[in-house]
Amino acid sequence: MILMNKMRITSFKAEQYKGYDINIRTFGYYFEFLTVFKGKIHTAHIQMQPDFKNRVLYLMGRQELPYSEKQLAACKMAISQMAQQVIDELSSKK
Repeated sequence: MILMNKMRITSFKAEQYKGYDINIRTFGYYFEFLTVFKGKIHTAHIQMQPDFKNRVLYLMGRQELPYSEKQLAACKMAISQMAQQVIDELSSKK
């Protein structure tokens, strides 16, 4: 049996921080943020392993993402805080 490895990107609604958009998306088991500061794109990603149960449900097609709602909220908060730190650091440079 051959399993197809499909890469699917899920983007979430952009949030604002200090007047800058933070775009969060997930693909595979990674979360990434993208933000534009003074015309330059800044990005970073982190790997977030789902628990076994949600990973299996995802692979079976029973849920859209391999994370529970609680896990998804925690992952989005972690990457959002990372983006906010980047914006804070860039804002403080003169």
